[in-house]
Amino acid sequence: MKYITILFLAVSLKAAQVEAFVGFAPNSPMVFGHAPVKGLSLVEVDVSLGKKTFEYVISPQYLTVPGSHSHNFGITPLGVRFNFFGDDRLIHPFLLADAGIIASTRPIPVPRPNATGLNFLVDFGAGVKIGRASVGYKLLHVSNAGTTNFNPGLDANVFFVSYRIV
Repeated sequence: MKYITILFLAVSLKAAQVEAFVGFAPNSPMVFGHAPVKGLSLVEVDVSLGKKTFEYVISPQYLTVPGSHSHNFGITPLGVRFNFFGDDRLIHPFLLADAGIIASTRPIPVPRPNATGLNFLVDFGAGVKIGRASVGYKLLHVSNAGTTNFNPGLDANVFFVSYRIV
Protein backbone atom coordinates (compact mmCIF):
# COMPACT_ATOMS: atom_id res chain seq x y z
CA MET A 1 0.00 0.00 0.00
CA LYS A 2 2.90 2.35 0.79
CA TYR A 3 4.30 1.98 -2.73
CA ILE A 4 0.92 2.64 -4.33
CA THR A 5 0.64 5.89 -2.35
CA ILE A 6 4.15 6.97 -3.40
CA LEU A 7 3.40 6.12 -7.04
CA PHE A 8 0.12 8.10 -6.89
CA LEU A 9 1.93 11.10 -5.37
CA ALA A 10 4.65 10.96 -8.06
CA VAL A 11 2.04 10.79 -10.86
CA SER A 12 0.06 13.65 -9.25
CA LEU A 13 3.13 15.88 -8.92
CA LYS A 14 4.12 15.18 -12.52
CA ALA A 15 0.65 16.35 -13.64
CA ALA A 16 0.78 19.48 -11.42
CA GLN A 17 0.95 23.02 -12.74
CA VAL A 18 2.83 25.72 -10.83
CA GLU A 19 1.87 29.39 -11.09
CA ALA A 20 3.68 32.44 -9.67
CA PHE A 21 1.12 34.92 -8.41
CA VAL A 22 1.38 38.55 -7.25
CA GLY A 23 -1.46 40.77 -6.11
CA PHE A 24 -2.02 44.25 -4.75
CA ALA A 25 -5.00 45.76 -2.90
CA PRO A 26 -5.23 49.55 -3.22
CA ASN A 27 -8.14 49.73 -0.77
CA SER A 28 -10.16 47.62 1.64
CA PRO A 29 -13.93 47.40 1.54
CA MET A 30 -15.96 46.79 4.69
CA VAL A 31 -17.75 43.60 3.66
CA PHE A 32 -17.01 41.17 6.51
CA GLY A 33 -14.02 42.85 8.19
CA HIS A 34 -13.87 46.00 10.29
CA ALA A 35 -10.21 47.10 9.98
CA PRO A 36 -9.41 49.44 7.08
CA VAL A 37 -6.18 48.55 5.28
CA LYS A 38 -4.64 50.18 2.20
CA GLY A 39 -1.76 48.85 0.16
CA LEU A 40 -1.97 45.16 1.10
CA SER A 41 0.20 42.97 -1.12
CA LEU A 42 0.20 39.25 -1.70
CA VAL A 43 2.70 36.82 -3.19
CA GLU A 44 1.75 33.19 -3.64
CA VAL A 45 2.61 30.07 -5.58
CA ASP A 46 -0.36 28.09 -6.86
CA VAL A 47 0.13 24.37 -7.35
CA SER A 48 -2.85 22.91 -9.18
CA LEU A 49 -3.88 19.43 -10.22
CA GLY A 50 -6.24 18.94 -13.14
CA LYS A 51 -6.14 20.57 -16.56
CA LYS A 52 -9.74 20.66 -17.66
CA THR A 53 -12.74 22.22 -15.95
CA PHE A 54 -12.03 21.77 -12.22
CA GLU A 55 -8.64 22.17 -10.59
CA TYR A 56 -7.62 21.51 -6.99
CA VAL A 57 -5.29 24.34 -5.89
CA ILE A 58 -2.97 24.56 -2.87
CA SER A 59 -0.96 27.72 -2.31
CA PRO A 60 1.65 28.91 0.16
CA GLN A 61 1.34 32.69 0.58
CA TYR A 62 3.18 35.72 1.91
CA LEU A 63 0.98 38.69 2.82
CA THR A 64 2.03 42.20 3.83
CA VAL A 65 -0.37 44.32 5.85
CA PRO A 66 0.73 47.99 6.04
CA GLY A 67 0.92 49.29 9.59
CA SER A 68 1.09 45.85 11.23
CA HIS A 69 4.93 45.57 10.95
CA SER A 70 4.61 41.80 10.70
CA HIS A 71 5.56 38.95 8.41
CA ASN A 72 2.53 36.86 7.46
CA PHE A 73 2.81 33.36 6.02
CA GLY A 74 -0.20 31.29 5.09
CA ILE A 75 -1.32 28.20 3.27
CA THR A 76 -4.65 27.62 1.57
CA PRO A 77 -5.02 23.85 1.17
CA LEU A 78 -8.70 24.18 0.27
CA GLY A 79 -8.67 25.75 -3.15
CA VAL A 80 -10.62 25.20 -6.34
CA ARG A 81 -10.61 26.80 -9.75
CA PHE A 82 -13.41 26.39 -12.29
CA ASN A 83 -12.19 26.94 -15.85
CA PHE A 84 -14.95 27.81 -18.29
CA PHE A 85 -14.49 25.90 -21.58
CA GLY A 86 -11.83 23.69 -19.94
CA ASP A 87 -8.18 24.43 -20.57
CA ASP A 88 -8.36 23.87 -24.34
CA ARG A 89 -8.70 27.48 -25.49
CA LEU A 90 -6.01 30.13 -25.54
CA ILE A 91 -8.26 32.60 -23.69
CA HIS A 92 -10.79 31.46 -21.09
CA PRO A 93 -12.38 32.89 -17.94
CA PHE A 94 -12.23 31.16 -14.54
CA LEU A 95 -13.68 31.39 -11.02
CA LEU A 96 -11.60 30.64 -7.92
CA ALA A 97 -12.03 30.14 -4.18
CA ASP A 98 -9.43 29.43 -1.49
CA ALA A 99 -9.51 28.85 2.27
CA GLY A 100 -6.72 28.27 4.75
CA ILE A 101 -4.75 29.58 7.69
CA ILE A 102 -2.27 32.43 8.09
CA ALA A 103 0.30 32.90 10.85
CA SER A 104 1.84 36.27 11.65
CA THR A 105 4.80 37.44 13.71
CA ARG A 106 2.42 40.03 15.27
CA PRO A 107 -1.37 40.21 15.48
CA ILE A 108 -3.05 41.39 12.28
CA PRO A 109 -4.70 43.52 11.05
CA VAL A 110 -4.11 45.67 14.16
CA PRO A 111 -1.78 44.82 17.08
CA ARG A 112 -4.04 45.11 20.15
CA PRO A 113 -4.55 43.08 23.31
CA ASN A 114 -6.63 39.96 22.69
CA ALA A 115 -5.78 40.06 18.99
CA THR A 116 -4.10 36.99 17.57
CA GLY A 117 -1.34 36.24 15.08
CA LEU A 118 -3.10 33.07 13.94
CA ASN A 119 -5.96 33.82 11.56
CA PHE A 120 -8.02 32.25 8.82
CA LEU A 121 -7.87 33.37 5.21
CA VAL A 122 -10.71 33.03 2.68
CA ASP A 123 -10.91 34.49 -0.80
CA PHE A 124 -13.01 34.17 -3.91
CA GLY A 125 -12.78 35.82 -7.29
CA ALA A 126 -12.58 35.58 -11.05
CA GLY A 127 -10.08 36.10 -13.82
CA VAL A 128 -9.10 35.45 -17.41
CA LYS A 129 -6.35 33.08 -18.48
CA ILE A 130 -4.47 34.12 -21.60
CA GLY A 131 -2.06 31.35 -22.58
CA ARG A 132 0.26 30.82 -19.59
CA ALA A 133 -0.63 34.14 -17.93
CA SER A 134 -3.74 35.26 -16.10
CA VAL A 135 -5.21 38.46 -14.67
CA GLY A 136 -8.08 38.85 -12.25
CA TYR A 137 -9.65 40.04 -9.04
CA LYS A 138 -10.43 38.42 -5.71
CA LEU A 139 -11.96 39.52 -2.44
CA LEU A 140 -9.64 38.38 0.35
CA HIS A 141 -10.84 38.10 3.97
CA VAL A 142 -8.57 37.52 6.99
CA SER A 143 -10.15 36.94 10.41
CA ASN A 144 -9.60 34.91 13.58
CA ALA A 145 -13.22 33.64 13.30
CA GLY A 146 -14.06 34.73 16.84
CA THR A 147 -11.37 32.63 18.55
CA THR A 148 -10.57 35.65 20.77
CA ASN A 149 -12.63 38.52 22.17
CA PHE A 150 -11.11 40.93 19.62
CA ASN A 151 -11.82 40.00 16.00
CA PRO A 152 -11.46 43.02 13.70
CA GLY A 153 -10.96 41.09 10.46
CA LEU A 154 -9.91 42.69 7.20
CA ASP A 155 -11.09 42.57 3.63
CA ALA A 156 -9.08 43.49 0.57
CA ASN A 157 -9.85 44.04 -3.12
CA VAL A 158 -6.88 42.17 -4.60
CA PHE A 159 -6.04 42.65 -8.26
CA PHE A 160 -3.61 39.99 -9.43
CA VAL A 161 -1.45 38.72 -12.27
CA SER A 162 0.06 35.27 -12.50
CA TYR A 163 2.21 33.24 -14.82
CA ARG A 164 2.34 29.46 -15.13
CA ILE A 165 5.94 28.37 -14.65
CA VAL A 166 5.47 24.63 -15.11
